[in-house]
Amino acid sequence: MCEYFVEDTIQFFDAIAKIKSGKNEEASILIGNNVDHCHLLRFLDAVKLNIVGRNVNYNIYLDCKELSSNPAWKFNSTLLFHSDNHDITYSGLKFTYNIESYDLMDDPILNSFSIVFMEFYNSEINFKDCHFKNSTDRIFEIIVKNESTIIFEKCNFEGNFNFIFDISSTITIK
Repeated sequence: MCEYFVEDTIQFFDAIAKIKSGKNEEASILIGNNVDHCHLLRFLDAVKLNIVGRNVNYNIYLDCKELSSNPAWKFNSTLLFHSDNHDITYSGLKFTYNIESYDLMDDPILNSFSIVFMEFYNSEINFKDCHFKNSTDRIFEIIVKNESTIIFEKCNFEGNFNFIFDISSTITIK
């Protein structure tokens, strides 16, 4: 098993790239300071991965550019998206978000009914001792589909959240 200690987003992205290019079956990333989510995580389908922090922010970037093409009037999908990932655990993190704004667009939050915060397809993901906060006046959606198993153990949800899942998937909140 390989262990990586990261202090910032660049080191976090570098650790993910090293894990992706290596032949490791198991890896841990210990986060010492706030980081942004890395979309390369979705390509780690053969690695058992632990991402561990001590009450540090794990920022998810939300982008509104695709809102106009979305017939459900939902805020664009997020980069916290997993498909075909198995055995990934997030522990001790405070999930935060950054909503991108553009000079030539109205406030996208005002034009949406809900915001897709996380999305999982055919994945097994665990969250332990994590905090999720929604400070907007819209609902954050966590979508779980295609035989996914998502477990939230000792997690705290602050604000409005909807869990959406299909009949073949499981969401467990302990």
